[in-house]
Amino acid sequence: MLAIARAKVPGAEFRHGRVEDLPVDDASIDVLTCSLALTHVSDLLPVMREFGRVLKPGATAVLSDIHPFNTMIGGGVAGFPGADLSKGVPYVVNLTHQMGDYLRAFTDAACPSSSASSRRGAKRNSRGYRATPSTRMRAGKRSPTSPTSWSGG
Repeated sequence: MLAIARAKVPGAEFRHGRVEDLPVDDASIDVLTCSLALTHVSDLLPVMREFGRVLKPGATAVLSDIHPFNTMIGGGVAGFPGADLSKGVPYVVNLTHQMGDYLRAFTDAACPSSSASSRRGAKRNSRGYRATPSTRMRAGKRSPTSPTSWSGG
């Protein structure tokens, strides 16, 4: 996958790493995007801590993932068919995370010493980021992803 990306965007730098341990310096990222990946992560808290580590104060993170309803009804399997289908199609099952799971992990990562009940309704965390859940609308219908954006300022 990285070889294809490097070929398509030769001027960009691509690094191999895990979402819980990104190969970048602390507070070095202005914009972080994560699309259709967190549905494969069982524990969101270490990921959100890592996002907080690499984001500059006032930076923006945009997450987009499979809608929880889709995973709850058994949809959203990531299949990787190859030339030889005699052994079936390798796949990864998506995990179900409710919107509150993402927000809780984010606020717990940013404010580990405060209780969840005292944070309810708070718009900004300790680093000045605010969580804004939204659902993208396309032609009057909800898309299968539920993006959440965090921005400083």
